[in-house]
Amino acid sequence: MNVFSEKNPELRLVWDATTLAAFMCDPLSYYWKYVQGYRSLEPSIDLLWGTAWDKSMAHYHLARSRVDRLQAIESTVAFAIAHAKKVGLDAVAAENKRKHNKKNLSTLIRSIVWYDDEHGDYEFYKPVFENPTQLCRHLVDDYYVVGNFDQIVRDRNTGKRLVVERKSTDVCIGQRYWQTYDPSVQVNVYDWLLSVEHNTQGVLLEAVQTAVGFSRFDYHTVYRTAEQRNHWESVMRYYIGLASDLAASGDWKVAMNIGAQRWESVTRDIQRRTPMVWSGMLETEMVKRPIWDPQNID
Repeated sequence: MNVFSEKNPELRLVWDATTLAAFMCDPLSYYWKYVQGYRSLEPSIDLLWGTAWDKSMAHYHLARSRVDRLQAIESTVAFAIAHAKKVGLDAVAAENKRKHNKKNLSTLIRSIVWYDDEHGDYEFYKPVFENPTQLCRHLVDDYYVVGNFDQIVRDRNTGKRLVVERKSTDVCIGQRYWQTYDPSVQVNVYDWLLSVEHNTQGVLLEAVQTAVGFSRFDYHTVYRTAEQRNHWESVMRYYIGLASDLAASGDWKVAMNIGAQRWESVTRDIQRRTPMVWSGMLETEMVKRPIWDPQNID
């Protein structure tokens, strides 16, 4: 399936939680990153570590369904080491050991081993589906929404099916942390995608907190009703409609977001400057990479 329209290369047809969240937060930054392909010069250690953790957990749970526990943990550690070397996780962490002392290959391996020791067997959730899978659902007209997941569990108390979404952080996991994901674009997208084909009723957030000397794990469940899903579908249609209008006009500069944000970024810094220097700064402060395709995230 083509990610962009053949008639208009700026018109995205295939969306996912990442691109939706980026557009809803800051349309101009979305355009630079996910239409033109500009990315930060420095790799994100948070993204590298988080992706390694997610893939390692997917490998672990799939292995647990096929081999004994010891074989599963040995296989997962070997997988994590190979993946970390492939994407350069330790190389990035080594560039600034003090800054990245919470997220490196050592903390990744420790987290895997401690997870198996503490949560290798779900106490409250029964796995019912364990296999890395991509799901694509038609939204409206030529637009589709895709998502990748690898595990569905059933709440042992309520019997409800939940899709598992894994998170990693170096801040304390508590009520304030969980509130950032309810509501959340990613939670709403996953719930909407899987509710029909897999009859899920919400999302189980599984988080790991990494520190210099420990790893900590916690869970949080976000349930959704049919009315909430219908509302979210309307929200997606509205924002994708806005993106389509911008792609048709080609005037992305008017779509900069001047609202308050909790984080800094290169694109936010560029937007502080006069528009006549934007293109030059994109070339010097960022680097072009292959366009994000949610159908191929490897």
